[in-house]
Amino acid sequence: MSYSRAMLLLLAATTVAFAADLAPDATPRKQYLRLVFDPAIRPRNAAAECAIAYGPLAPVAAVAFSPDGKMLATGGYREILLWNLADCRLDKRIAGDQISGAILSLVFTSDGKWLAAGEGTPRVGGAVHIIDVAGGNIAATLADPKDVVNCVAISGDGTLLAAASADRLVYVYDWATRQLRTTLKGHNDAATGVRFSDAGLLATSSLDRTLRIWNTDDWTTLETLVQPEAVHDVTFSRDGQTFFAAVGGREVRVLRMRKAAEKPPPTTQGTTQPAVRRPTPPPPQWRQADIGGGTPLQLAWLGDNLLASCSDGQIRSFATATALTRQPVNFFSGDWLYCVAVSPDRTRIAAGSADGLIRLWGPSGKLLGTLVQFACGTNRWAIISTRGYFAASPPTAIRWAGGATTRPDAIGAEMSDVAKLRDSLMEKPGAPNPPAPAPRPRPTTGPTTRGRTP
Repeated sequence: MSYSRAMLLLLAATTVAFAADLAPDATPRKQYLRLVFDPAIRPRNAAAECAIAYGPLAPVAAVAFSPDGKMLATGGYREILLWNLADCRLDKRIAGDQISGAILSLVFTSDGKWLAAGEGTPRVGGAVHIIDVAGGNIAATLADPKDVVNCVAISGDGTLLAAASADRLVYVYDWATRQLRTTLKGHNDAATGVRFSDAGLLATSSLDRTLRIWNTDDWTTLETLVQPEAVHDVTFSRDGQTFFAAVGGREVRVLRMRKAAEKPPPTTQGTTQPAVRRPTPPPPQWRQADIGGGTPLQLAWLGDNLLASCSDGQIRSFATATALTRQPVNFFSGDWLYCVAVSPDRTRIAAGSADGLIRLWGPSGKLLGTLVQFACGTNRWAIISTRGYFAASPPTAIRWAGGATTRPDAIGAEMSDVAKLRDSLMEKPGAPNPPAPAPRPRPTTGPTTRGRTP
């Protein structure tokens, strides 16, 4: 039996909810984020390391950059966080009774004024919420899906919104009127991904091991393509001529690419000329690259390279010019990476993981910093770079230790410099490569950390 991201997230989010609700008077079991700073790049008076207590947190299953790159939207359990990366703070937290489950997909409009969010609870219901970014409120809710909305996409011209649901259907809405334009049927299991191309095509993926290519003029199916395992995401190349699929299960975990089908020419009404029969060209050939140990869950473009966030805690990069070629760049978190997004200027890669953290990397694979909400449903947070600069609410939540020549309170005052934090969250060409966070040792006493085996 196949399990979607939604089902896995439901289990994790339910655990978090029970931890918070069943024992309200008890102290929640915390996790600890330990960061060790490289002496070659940290300021002279900075601490050698710090620790942040947080949790319990639900997995982060959706991330999206705003078109200007100044804001990062992240989705958790029954809430959406809007992080202001320019001012290095948590700007808004959007929650309420309208959001019933885990946020699984986020996408901004091209002007950055609106944010579409797909969410739901498996086998209960799903919805797409339209968020007013400036106001930080839900402006409209599209409640047609009967199960979790796994993915949302907006067409290049901004006129259409598509939602892929676990109820096997894909819902297409008119963006201006918020009215349902059509419902696409054909998948036999949960629809997992949906993308528009500028060539007038729509691609959808499903756990039924198929990809379907649709003509957006009349919503007919142009191709149904069977895959070796469940398909978790799909995307088009920049020119819309090629599509890519994240395929993964127990036996096969690959990234696949193929030329997209051409739309049929429009028919001419009233013509007396006989139809010209052209020979049918051979079907395009599939090309693929092995992912390795983890299942690819989501795809994002970094220039001409395609990134895939995977269940083994890595983001893998592939060149796509003529074939899928694995790149040596590696982004590693240590826990399931459900989602990945690239800033418009290509200087930052954001990923959300099963441990509830959001990590930022540079395009070379350098870890730049970590964003953390201290507990679900709160406005307590921290942003900390690998150089040790930070912003937090409250600042006292960060514990400093080792190698400092000044008192911990003085360290906090010196390192809470927003301008330096903002600069350290952007990769500089030729800068030293900071190490990844040190492995969290399993202590014999005191707080323990929990992990997950992909």
